[in-house]
Order: sequence, then structure tokens, then C-alpha cells
Amino acid sequence: MRVPRSLPAGGEGCPLQAEEADAVLASVAAWARRTALPSFDVRSGRRGEGALWQAVLRTAGGGAGGGAAVQLELVTAGAASSAALAALAALAASLLEAHEPLVRVLHTEAPVPPPPDTGASRGRRRQRRGASPDACAEAVAVLAARGGGDSLAVAVQRPGGGAPLRFEVPPRGFWQVNDGGTDLLVRLVADGVALGLASGRGNKLAVAAHEAGREAGREEERRPVEEAPRRLALVDLYCGSGLFGVSLAATTSFASVLGLELGAEAVAAAEANAAANGVGALCRFEAADLAFSGRPPAGLAAALAPGGVDLVVVVDPPRAGLSGAMRGALRRSTCSVLVYVSCDAQTLGRDLAALCGAEGAGTAFRLARATPVDLTPHAARVETVCVLSRA
Repeated sequence: MRVPRSLPAGGEGCPLQAEEADAVLASVAAWARRTALPSFDVRSGRRGEGALWQAVLRTAGGGAGGGAAVQLELVTAGAASSAALAALAALAASLLEAHEPLVRVLHTEAPVPPPPDTGASRGRRRQRRGASPDACAEAVAVLAARGGGDSLAVAVQRPGGGAPLRFEVPPRGFWQVNDGGTDLLVRLVADGVALGLASGRGNKLAVAAHEAGREAGREEERRPVEEAPRRLALVDLYCGSGLFGVSLAATTSFASVLGLELGAEAVAAAEANAAANGVGALCRFEAADLAFSGRPPAGLAAALAPGGVDLVVVVDPPRAGLSGAMRGALRRSTCSVLVYVSCDAQTLGRDLAALCGAEGAGTAFRLARATPVDLTPHAARVETVCVLSRA
């Protein structure tokens, strides 16, 4: 959870995050009130290189005593002075000693943003909205860590049941903010693939049985009825640390899985997660710029037109959604089922209109189902999982 601009003065806590994270944040807030280091506040115009700006908390299951494991990131606006770095290092050491669930404290030197309500500020917001963490010009250092690790361990329910899947997420790697919601997203994506395959073949009995099982909550009835085995290839776009690609590979339904992401750190994490979950031989992850405006990268173009297999594509883009060129590439692809995981309703509507509309090259998709998921209660945004298929 991100605490913008200034740390809270009260100790009321947040009903949306784990108690372990609340306790860490309360200690940081108490320290911030005592310290002589300046704070950074965009709204008041209070500025200065190296000023304290944000505290970013991430949690995952599997912490001490079965509770949440907590990662804390302290963000300064620009480079911190030697005195500020010493103060932050001392804070990190004291927090690690006082809070057993805390596993890591990071320091990030973020670029100083332009003043609010300026053209530069608006342009920066548009740019960052679609940027990968790996692409941002930010310097990240580990101030203190328990056990020497530099990743956050996360457990995810395996689609179809069985032992949970284990993921290691880099310090700045993208991950969903709600652990329970993440399990639900994985189930919806796996369920959507099954529904899309049944719907695309026009198998009305399979679709009816699938939907009846979904409403009843019976996993075994949600699998489509297949007349013959099918060779399936999965392409996972904006794959991050491999959440959907690795989870779907673990179902053993796919002959191959290719994940594409902008940042090299995310690609390395996805490869490690695939190997850790026993699907490393099935999966391949590569770095690619998916925000292209012209011809798609060579690796993507080849992946979207495989021969001899039915292609399934999962996309989980940032709020900016898909570029026009990406929408065109998907329409021209041989994709049978497209599962779109969106975090912005406006860009989702734009992209669905382009993917399902009559205009445009290639074959239009058909929207089979859209399911909202409230990952951040009381916030303005919802996650949406959309299943698109072709006849």
C-alpha cells in the first residue's frame, strides 16, 4: 500500500492492509515526527532533493508465525545526503529488530516530480501510468534484510487444486496488491481459458455445463468437454513475475508457454518461478517492449501466429491499456481465446471496442464474459477479467 506525500500522524491503522504492516507503518510515522529530515509534499510545494516522500508497504503470506511478511520501501525525492542515508539505515536496522514480520527495508531515490498542475506534471503522469517499474529512472538499494534475501515470497492457489504455487517477487517487481484477490484472478483466468475454448468451438453443451459448474462452484464441472485432445500454446503478455503464465502452465494443459515483459528483472524472476514450480522446461520468458507503435517485435509476431496449435493469449497491461498497434496485432493473430485482465475501466472499454468491433484488420473477437474483482475496496478502481473468443 502506498502512502502518498506524507506519513500519517495518527496510529489508527488501515482496515485494508495486514496488521503487521500497520505496526511497521506506525513505527515509521513515529520516527518521521521525531526526525529532523525534511519531508516532501507536492501539494504544498514543499520541495528539496533528498526529502522524505513516500513509504510503500508490501505484504505476503508466509511470514513469522503464519502471519504476513512485510517489505517496506522508503522513497526520497532525488538523491539523499550522507546524513539522510545514515538516518535511514539506522531506522531500517531498528525496524527489523522491533518487527519480526518485517523481512526487508529498501531505499529508493525517485526523480523529483515537476510542480503540480503544470504541463510537465501531466505529461509525467501519463508516462508513468504506462511505464514498467524497471523502466523508471529510480535507484533502489536494500538498507536491511532478514536472512539476506532480496525477494518477497508469495504463495498462490494452484488452479484446479493441489499444492500451492510458490513465487519470488523482486523488490520492485509488479504483483497484485490483494493476496486473496490474486488467487481469485488466477482462478478466473484459468476458468476463462476453459470457457473460451468451449465457446469458440460452438460446443453449447460444454458451455452450459461449464457455466452451471461455475455458478455451483464445482471445479470439475467447469472444465470444457473435449471431443479430442488439443495442442494449446499460451502467450502471456505483460507477464510480470510469471503469475498467470506459470499458474496456467501448472495445469498441464499447454504444450508451450511464452511470457513477454519489458524489464529484465521481471523476466529473470518469471524464469526462476517457472523452474521452482516444476514447469521450467515448458515455459520461456523474454524481454520485449509491448508499448510499440509500429511493427510488433519479432518475437511477438512469431508467437501470435504459431502453426499446428490453438493459441491462447493472456494480457494484463498497465492502466494505459493496449497500444493501437498491439490491438491490431491481436486482431491479426491466430488467437482462439484472449483473456484480458484490466485495472482501468476506461482503457478496457476502448480496447474491447477495437478488438470486438466490425472495423479493423483481422477477425474480430466476441466478448464471452466480463467479471469485476474488487481488489482495493473503497477505491475508485476495480480489476476486470474479460474472456474473448472467436468462432
